[in-house]
Amino acid sequence: MEEEAGTRLRCSAYRDIRGVTCEFHEGVLTLRGRVPSYYMKQIAQSLVLGMEGVEEINNRLEVESYGRHS
Repeated sequence: MEEEAGTRLRCSAYRDIRGVTCEFHEGVLTLRGRVPSYYMKQIAQSLVLGMEGVEEINNRLEVESYGRHS
């Protein structure tokens, strides 16, 4: 399941989504990484939505905050 989801993300037309990683455990697919906007976070989730065997998507993607320093 992780392999299929990873392939969908790496083949995205959006370069910022290609580095997103995922883990699959007991029907839950978890997305991790950083993206530049909430739009990209939603696009990443939509790419894996509806995959057979995935009962829930746990979108843990962080949105980068521009102009904010840690």
